[in-house]
Amino acid sequence: MIFDRWGLQKPRGASDFQDSAMAAGMWVLFGMEPDVDLSFYTRGRGKYHRHPNEYKYTMSRDQTICLFAGLWAQKRFNLVDPGYNTEGDLVSPGVRGHFKRCARLDSNWFQDAWLMADVYAHAWFNPMGEPNQLIAMMMVADPKFMRMWCRLNKTWRDSILFYWCAGDGAWRGEPELAEKMISVIQERIK
Repeated sequence: MIFDRWGLQKPRGASDFQDSAMAAGMWVLFGMEPDVDLSFYTRGRGKYHRHPNEYKYTMSRDQTICLFAGLWAQKRFNLVDPGYNTEGDLVSPGVRGHFKRCARLDSNWFQDAWLMADVYAHAWFNPMGEPNQLIAMMMVADPKFMRMWCRLNKTWRDSILFYWCAGDGAWRGEPELAEKMISVIQERIK
């Protein structure tokens, strides 16, 4: 990762900091940089941005899911808005349940069922697709979701590697994060 003057991250291969909130959230969630000040990505509860000084794009669902998971890992539940609507992206019941869990609230049965449907859909229909959103949600949720995903998706390790440091994702250049994610997930599913 490359760090700016505030200690905020961007993947090595990125040309800007527009994935900074997602990257920082994942680094915190997986213990790579647990002390990154994620409050830089908030302007108060309910107001979030990709980076405090770059405003090219609005805050998307993929950025928000990972940022909220990082805030959850830091036990900064007060900074998570469980009713947040991302700017332009659909917030499914599974994602809404994630937002609630990150705010230290209980998700409901329908939100949990939707998350399990997301697990099956990713494993069966897009097993090599970008896994970060789903992984962040599963890390915050009950381990049964992660166990099911890993059991159904025999290429889960490859999907992480292909996003962060191999194949189409080689440009990001983040093998350390990919290996750490795989290691933590393997421990979680035992």
